Amino acid sequence: MDMMNDKVRKRVDLNEKMEDNTTFDVAELIEVCWLDVRGIFDITKLSPAKTTYEVVFVIKLEQASRWEVPVNVTLILPDGSKQERKENLEEKPKGDWIEIPAGDFVASPERTGNIEFAIYEHDNQWKRGILIKGIAIRPKYQTDWFVNAKKLSIAWAENNSYWRWSKIEETSSNTTIEVAELMKVCWLDVRGKFEITKPSPDINTYEVAFVIKLEEQASGWEVPVNLTLILPDGNKQKRRENLVGKPRGEWIEIQVGEFVASPERNGEIEFAIYEHGDDHWKKGLVIKGIAIRPKYQNDQFVVAKNLSIAWVENNSYWRWSKIEETNSQTATDVAELIQVCWLDVRGKFEITKLSLAKTTYEVAFVVKLEEQASGWEVPVNVTLVQPHGNKQERKENLVGKPKGEWIEIPVGEFVASPKRTGEIEFAIYEHGDDLWKRGLVIKGIAIRPKYQNDWFVVAKNLSIAWAENNRYWRWSKIEETSCNTVIDVAELIEVCWLDVRGKFEITKLSRARTTYEVAFVIKLEEQASRWTVPVNVTLILPDGNEQGRKENLEGKPKGEWIEIPVGEFVASPERTGEIEFAIYEHGDNHWKRGLVIKGIAIRPKFQNDWFVVAKNLSIAWAENNHYWRWSKVEETSSYTGFDVAELIEVCWLDVRGKFEITKLSRARTTYEIAFVIKLEQHASGWEVPVNVTLILPDGKKQERKENLEGKPKGDWIEILAGEFTASPGNTGEIEFAIFEHGDNRWKKGLVIKGIAIRPKYQNDWFVVAKNLSIAWVENNRYWRWSKIEGTISNTAVDAAELIEVCWLDVRGKFDIASLSRAITTYEVAFVIKLEEQASGWEVPVNVILVLPDGNKQERKENLVGKPRGEWIEIPIGEFVASPERTGNIEFAIYEHSDDHRKKGLVIKGIAIRPKYQALE
Repeated sequence: MDMMNDKVRKRVDLNEKMEDNTTFDVAELIEVCWLDVRGIFDITKLSPAKTTYEVVFVIKLEQASRWEVPVNVTLILPDGSKQERKENLEEKPKGDWIEIPAGDFVASPERTGNIEFAIYEHDNQWKRGILIKGIAIRPKYQTDWFVNAKKLSIAWAENNSYWRWSKIEETSSNTTIEVAELMKVCWLDVRGKFEITKPSPDINTYEVAFVIKLEEQASGWEVPVNLTLILPDGNKQKRRENLVGKPRGEWIEIQVGEFVASPERNGEIEFAIYEHGDDHWKKGLVIKGIAIRPKYQNDQFVVAKNLSIAWVENNSYWRWSKIEETNSQTATDVAELIQVCWLDVRGKFEITKLSLAKTTYEVAFVVKLEEQASGWEVPVNVTLVQPHGNKQERKENLVGKPKGEWIEIPVGEFVASPKRTGEIEFAIYEHGDDLWKRGLVIKGIAIRPKYQNDWFVVAKNLSIAWAENNRYWRWSKIEETSCNTVIDVAELIEVCWLDVRGKFEITKLSRARTTYEVAFVIKLEEQASRWTVPVNVTLILPDGNEQGRKENLEGKPKGEWIEIPVGEFVASPERTGEIEFAIYEHGDNHWKRGLVIKGIAIRPKFQNDWFVVAKNLSIAWAENNHYWRWSKVEETSSYTGFDVAELIEVCWLDVRGKFEITKLSRARTTYEIAFVIKLEQHASGWEVPVNVTLILPDGKKQERKENLEGKPKGDWIEILAGEFTASPGNTGEIEFAIFEHGDNRWKKGLVIKGIAIRPKYQNDWFVVAKNLSIAWVENNRYWRWSKIEGTISNTAVDAAELIEVCWLDVRGKFDIASLSRAITTYEVAFVIKLEEQASGWEVPVNVILVLPDGNKQERKENLVGKPRGEWIEIPIGEFVASPERTGNIEFAIYEHSDDHRKKGLVIKGIAIRPKYQALE
């Protein structure tokens, strides 16, 4: 390397020693505008075995500067082929030896000659502060291995009565490989070994998995298989895996175990899958091989020190400080903004470090706004550039964000998969020269899977006893309209032993601490029968806690998909493992039929009521204590304190917020939005009405004016902003605001508590007969269904007409959380009709109401003498509903005399409504 005068100098760096403790020279750049570093290497010096090598420059950036223009790195192979790329040194970490990849090549005994490599930049930029240590040429370590079935030891594989070999096309590599297809064995035993050599220095933990397929006709897998992994040091990992319920007809992976590889831990690993039960003839398994690959980390964090932050080296603008990471007990450097007008923070990340599975990732800056943060009136820009050049760009308003705590600023999302390589680039910036910004702390960038909140385990992935026998169950396909896909459902023909079970790994769920509910999704066909004995439903949590209950299917509606709640659990980043769920009934003398299993729904237990506190609203001038001040109030309902915004004086009132409606209830529900405010005794300046607006996700706007002048003072009141309907298909944000921009009116004495978002409660409810449990209703000798016109809603409802029974029993339940928010007394009544030919009612019927606290109201009602041919009400009882009271009420009308055959009664349903007070 020939450089001019002393712009580049050699120095002996005593900290750099070879393995034999000798020192060597490094080249330290003082200053050049023409950077050019080149070298050659004779590849005949390398291993005689055919090996892929990588070539990297080893450098260090010290007080480096002026590297805005990327450098060029090239590798020329002996045949003249050239690999060339650009590398941006501006964002590289400083003070550490780093590697700049030049390229890779294959060496073998037949290949001779020199490779040539270079790093250069010939622009007119004077560059300084780089140290050149040299070039590393080393094997390109293999990270993924695959041992195909032909290299495994498979008991009886040479006997074509038990196994057969077939060829399949491997689309990823355009090669053909042989797989072992199991015809029939009772003694399953598949084993193999693998020599761990040259593991990648960048990867520690590897996972081992059998790659198999269960054909559609697979059977005999009721007993779980055993899996073992023996490490070079003799340690053994062992587990069992249930193949019943695994998806059929596709390649799946059965995890064997994992191990840590390093140069010191070379040797053989041994793996096996086996099941030696002599009386279990197993068939329909296909062995493809064993995958050995890095256990990729799903969550990545790029710390602030590895980001490119404009002006960060100038301590007039930024300073570095350390914070303690409680979850890892390590200290991390964060960048604290003192003052800049030009904010620019950027970074890159190589996506090949992510999970092998096809996964959607979200990217977010992790920042904190200190209490004294200011100058953020102009929104910042956040961008994400994907490897193929697609750019996601948006603006984020930091005014109104909570202060003093770590928050996330979403940047965007992308899909990673084994076929997608390259870097993503991300940035947060705002270049307004006249806005001096301060009080921002940069912790780094979080890159993590975008966790799915809602999951559905289809019936094919459940373990259903006897499902493989078409005398008992049959599989059929249905169209899933919500996602335009076809799924398999299991239709019960007839069993006496019902047993449906499944498992789910909760680490797939949302990163936030969330309560999830689990429910079987089933259908009772019209001909369903023999469900008089309740089924058992259980949920077992990862810690072994079990939730169990009984569910009566007898009175459930028929011909439509319904949900059977199993239980609920809390998921959080700290909680891992599997939940197990089941629905079963093992009565040998009850042959059950007509049940259809669709699967298991696992989803957040949606909260109906939400409150957006004032700290999470955007309040104009709120950071200026001449206009607003923050104070804490005690929330008696939750025994917590939170901040409210007290208006001292403004002429320009503007309070705004947003809310993501996907957080709301799964059911189609109408919600109302209201600002919760207080007018203090000294409030003034409210002669002009305020404007309140609600903008829906589709852009529709509701707007109205509200006069605060005559509102009561000293109490929390609500100002209605509008209402909207949420349903499972609705996504996006609602935006709400209260404002008044009259410049010559100084307003004071307003306190903002927040925004209430809650269901617009219905006062009157009607439980139709189809949703009641009516004994013998499925037998058309005793009852028949007919449609009647509902005069109030102009819809037809099904009514149950009694032909003849001696045992009358009609029951139902209702969740009182659906009722009005205010404290209200409700009355409950059966709505019935006695037809002209009604008879057998000499014995009074019993009517009961059981309240959520177990209190029971019971009375007798004489139907003889009631008017005929018209709808009448039979009062059951009454109860008080309030926000604090939750749970189900239960109601019934019955008469069990065996010698009274009753006929001519029509059940329309149950009315639940406020008990209105008459005016005197």
